[in-house]
Amino acid sequence: MQNIEVAWIFNELADLIELKEDDFFKTRAYRQAARTLAHLEQPLEELSRRGQLSKIPGIGRAIESKIKEILETGTLKKHQELLQEIPPGVLEIKQLPSIGPKRARALMQELGVTNLQDLEDAVKDRSS
Repeated sequence: MQNIEVAWIFNELADLIELKEDDFFKTRAYRQAARTLAHLEQPLEELSRRGQLSKIPGIGRAIESKIKEILETGTLKKHQELLQEIPPGVLEIKQLPSIGPKRARALMQELGVTNLQDLEDAVKDRSS
């Protein structure tokens, strides 16, 4: 698995946690880990084999164990659990310009928007 793929999982995990209004500190730690992992020059699999994941700046025991889980299984259990809790369309909405996790959560909670079609319908309803 490529470093960027592992970083992507951590970034999406941070988004999912933020969408749930969960722990701010975990969100920040996962985003920082994603940035760090995306810019590593050495492959994570190599660092893991040599027992050097903990030497990566900003990577503590909890994130190290999650990296190992991803490298061993190709997925992260916590990430998969949160994907089941958040409608997949909300992540698509979050990708739109000017819409981050907080705004996507607000659209979901206040207007019941859970996908792009819901968003389009809500815009049409407001402009009528």
